[in-house]
Parts: sequence; structure tokens; C-alpha cells
Amino acid sequence: MLFSLFIIFVLLISLLSTLFFYILNGIGPTPSSLTACKILKHNLPAVIQGDIVDAGAGFGGIALQLAKQYPNNTVYAFENAWLPFCILWCRKKYSMLPNLIIKFNSFTSHPLKHTGLIYTFLCRKGMQEVSNWLIKNHSFNGCLVSNFFQLPADHPNKPLLIENKKKQSLYLYYFHKQPE
Repeated sequence: MLFSLFIIFVLLISLLSTLFFYILNGIGPTPSSLTACKILKHNLPAVIQGDIVDAGAGFGGIALQLAKQYPNNTVYAFENAWLPFCILWCRKKYSMLPNLIIKFNSFTSHPLKHTGLIYTFLCRKGMQEVSNWLIKNHSFNGCLVSNFFQLPADHPNKPLLIENKKKQSLYLYYFHKQPE
């Protein structure tokens, strides 16, 4: 009986936490599809110069894929919701990928100076944060890949759209460092 109450309590806390972060972030933890993973794998360059950032890593599927695909790069997986972060943490421990670093905070805390690739699966609100982050840190020299959502229309960079029959869209943006 006591164990059953404990399980119900844990499930209730998990549900309320997920609802809270859904309202805070504007999107719930949404895993990237296998199709998106395949499209991503075949459309990224063979070599990335600098760190890789998964902004809003969720359960970590893409972060794990990027850490395996680019073993010589450090992959930072940022997640700010408790439940997906805990699952991501467990997956990282099980995968034993030394180049994957997970962080429980906002991706905007990461400096872009040594970053070569950013991956996002964020809603419009999150994409606005990404746009502001890029404008604030004009030293980004690399590729931004966004799953499903585009940067705001006022952003100066035009995306390369990759679509497939299942209407899976990835937007690739290429940025070049501003001369100082």
C-alpha cells in the first residue's frame, strides 16, 4: 500500500513538472523522429570545427547521435525540464560517451565563440531565444540546424530546407563570423 502511494506520488510530481515546463518553454519534451535523425546524419558536414550544442536536448536522442557521429568534438546537451533531463542523464551514463556533457540550464549560457554546430527542436518562443542569442554573440561561425521550426522571419540568414515525404523539415542556417 505504501509503495503504491509512493508510485502515485512520483507519477503526480512527474506530470506536474512536465506541465510546468511545458508552460514555461512553450513545448513539451518531443523526441526527434527517426526520419529527422537520418536526414540530419546525411546532411551534416563530415567535420565540425568547434563544439556542438543541442539546445533543448529533451531525452537526448540527437545529442547521443551527434556525440557518436563526432567523437572528436565536445557535445553540450542543454535541457531545463527535470523529467527529460533525468532520462538524458541516465542515457548518458549508459552510453559512456566521454565527449557528451549534459547541463541543466538554458543554452543561452553557453558562449558561441568555439561552437561549430547548434541543433534545436524548439517552438517559436525558443527560436526567438536562439535568434537573440545569435545576435548577442555575433562571433558564431558555423551551422544551425532547426527541426520543424524556423528562426524568426526578421533574422537575416536564409535557411536551406530539407524535407521528405513525411513532411519532416530540417532548416539549415550557415553563419560566418563578423570581422572584428
